[in-house]
Amino acid sequence: MKKSKINPTLLLIIPLLMFTLVIHSCFDEPNETISDKLLVMNDNDAKQLLLEKTTVLHQWFVKQSRKDNATDRYVFANALYQDLYRHPYRHLRYTKELLVDDSVDLEVKKLLIKVSQCLSFEDYLSLGDLIFDGGDSSLMYVFTFPGPEYGLVIVDNYRDSSVIELLNVIVIKYPELASSIELIQSGSSYRKAKAYRNSGEAYPVLKCSD
Repeated sequence: MKKSKINPTLLLIIPLLMFTLVIHSCFDEPNETISDKLLVMNDNDAKQLLLEKTTVLHQWFVKQSRKDNATDRYVFANALYQDLYRHPYRHLRYTKELLVDDSVDLEVKKLLIKVSQCLSFEDYLSLGDLIFDGGDSSLMYVFTFPGPEYGLVIVDNYRDSSVIELLNVIVIKYPELASSIELIQSGSSYRKAKAYRNSGEAYPVLKCSD
């Protein structure tokens, strides 16, 4: 019986193709930081850049979540996410405009809220007023509880009179959020986050300053 011969060229091409796929996967990640650029651009260009980059970042997160649906570690390891998270005042003006723009994808708006966790307490509440007036309960939910790994501004300050007042009006306007708001109002969410912190969990994962 005649033995089949493997083309030696194929032996070279196959590893090369596999290497190319790995490299493409690495470079597919949107890692370019933009906060410095936003400072020197005109308002319209800066807003468009923020929208473009956060849209691409969200799309990449969706692809990564299909590979790793157990954790969001790929989010916090991303340089662009870290950049926006740690420098919220460089994009705050444009974030506010995008949050009230009906043409902006809802998931991109949620991402913009998550990268605004390092605002001062007062400025974060001001952002909440804007979201409240927008009328979308899913955005309001992300604002109040983006997840302990993302931020705990509202949860950590649940006893503050401004937070108490805001949560009360949220329940009235968005009754579908009543059960999740109750967990915050009762201190249950705070105690749960505190227990995780005491056990060594870093909540939130990223610090607001390097």
